[in-house]
Amino acid sequence: MGGASRRRLDPGEAVFRQGNRARALFGVVSGRVRLLRHTAEGSTVVAAVASPGETFAEAALAAGAYRCDAVADLASVVERFPADAVRRALATDPALAERWIVLLCGQVRWLRARVELRSIRSARDRVLAHLRLIAPGAGGPAWDVRPLKDLAAEVDLTPEALYRTLAALARDGAIGRAGRAITLRASTGPGRAPGGAAGGGRRAP
Repeated sequence: MGGASRRRLDPGEAVFRQGNRARALFGVVSGRVRLLRHTAEGSTVVAAVASPGETFAEAALAAGAYRCDAVADLASVVERFPADAVRRALATDPALAERWIVLLCGQVRWLRARVELRSIRSARDRVLAHLRLIAPGAGGPAWDVRPLKDLAAEVDLTPEALYRTLAALARDGAIGRAGRAITLRASTGPGRAPGGAAGGGRRAP
């Protein structure tokens, strides 16, 4: 796409800040980018996490300003797509427009699943359901290197409650842990992923 460019980021470096003029959307080539929304009450919410092959800041096509911070979790490379160029491409390439619609539909499904998670009262079942959303499948790594405090925010638990829940799940054999990496076991009982969502979904805002 015309005008696309790549940028290398150090851990903690911002791609953009909340309130900056929205001029482009981005794709993660390598690493990981966290989207952080600052509320009027002074708290910070993890709105999304973008991994390699995923895009973020798609709202730049319609919004005047970014509504969150985008910060590299790890050493990362992102590709920048100017919003004007993307609009022109979508207007002239029906196949691209169709893929774009599919992408946005996937993000809506992810959002609905995140909302359903909040209705699960049991911390154990909520964490298991969330891991099923993000895991590539039983026996594969569901969480690796990323700070667990972000997972706590996504499942609406305090970090202390999350640590206790993960410890209990590990004792029960529902998950395996090696450092920060978490492996989802094949048989984990209750806690089905909401909305029938499968692993590998986009972590979308």
